[in-house]
Amino acid sequence: MDELRRLSLNQATIPSWSLPEAADGCAKAGLGWIGVWRDRLAEVGIAAATRSIRDAGIGVSSLLRGGFFDASESTARRRHMDGNRRAVEEAAALQAKTLVLVCGPAAGRDLEGARAYIAEAIAELRDFAAPCGVALGIEPMHPVYCADRSAVVTLRQALALAAPHPQAEVGVVIDAYHVWWDPDLRAEVAAARGRIQGYHVCDWLVPPPDHLNGRGMMGDGVICPSWTLEEALVKGREYGYRGVELRLVDGELIDDSMPAAERKRVGALIADSGLDLVAVDSSIRLTDGAPDVVAAEIARFLELAAGWRSPLIRVFGGSGERDNAVRALRLAVREAERTGVRIGLETHDEFSSAAAVGGWLHLRPPGRRRGPGARVPRGASNGRLRALGGGGVGKEMAPGNRRTRSSPTAARQILVLPPPRSGGGSGRGPNAARE
Repeated sequence: MDELRRLSLNQATIPSWSLPEAADGCAKAGLGWIGVWRDRLAEVGIAAATRSIRDAGIGVSSLLRGGFFDASESTARRRHMDGNRRAVEEAAALQAKTLVLVCGPAAGRDLEGARAYIAEAIAELRDFAAPCGVALGIEPMHPVYCADRSAVVTLRQALALAAPHPQAEVGVVIDAYHVWWDPDLRAEVAAARGRIQGYHVCDWLVPPPDHLNGRGMMGDGVICPSWTLEEALVKGREYGYRGVELRLVDGELIDDSMPAAERKRVGALIADSGLDLVAVDSSIRLTDGAPDVVAAEIARFLELAAGWRSPLIRVFGGSGERDNAVRALRLAVREAERTGVRIGLETHDEFSSAAAVGGWLHLRPPGRRRGPGARVPRGASNGRLRALGGGGVGKEMAPGNRRTRSSPTAARQILVLPPPRSGGGSGRGPNAARE
């Protein structure tokens, strides 16, 4: 849990929650930070926002966003700069570490002129922000946004804008979604050491469902599919990760029937890497097939995970008959209890939220009465089910019947994992990367 406190939740990933709800959700999930958006801040005001964040015991990693230095005439430029100064003041009031800058497009189609003015504007804003204790984080955007969001489209450009200023006062924010395509990215990341104010973890889906809100969970897209397992582990260690979530082995989905020699090789690579294996990801959908067949497939993945010392396997709900999912879990949880490996049910398909999953598994939040006719399945009735909602924010959901014959150990074998959400987010587990 201490490792989770290093992670920050970008508020854009949970649009249905107010800022106080998001702060409370972060605290319950064990996250230590939140990235606040100014429009959501305006809804509740500085005083209420500060109070809710303080009461939750979390910090503000960043305020999003400032910038948009795209005005072409002096009066508009002064108005935009006044807005950026207000953003700095808001960040200071929240004790945010960084004000993220999306620098704005080229006014009048003059790219070079726009970039020159962006440099001037950052210097002016830095003179105001530094005494307030707020660092500026320049976020390069994907080139598809050059015409309407930012003329800064590479990490190299962002670093050049930051270079004239002290590292502690002007840095960069790296979003995998925006920079993954850059052939010089690895060298630029190395050059950014000491200036990285934040890192957004996500993937680029093919085809993109939406260029603004179409991000995917790591491993579901094309950002690093060609790495071998060994390369991924080396890079994870090199970039400071402490754990890995295993979805691919050498670019291929994990095969639960892999030969013993291959299982041994994978286990040895993970053990030698010094990284913790936090989850083994399957593509199993609980509703796709007869419950006993699905449970048998889950059992094979549980055996794989146990051999590699993973605490968790990932499964999906599917879009078929929901009762089949409950039956499959009833059967599979016995094997989970035997192996000591949990089953993580990722909210997806028809199982679209933690609350929905709890309902389908006949669970209820604490303090609520069960409705007439409700029943609790064996294997999910005692103890508590940890339900992580959108973007990794969680709540505890307690079962409604504590008189069943199921063991408390079995009840702890099912988790509800966060879904891939648009707008960025963070990986699961203690600073974990997906292979």
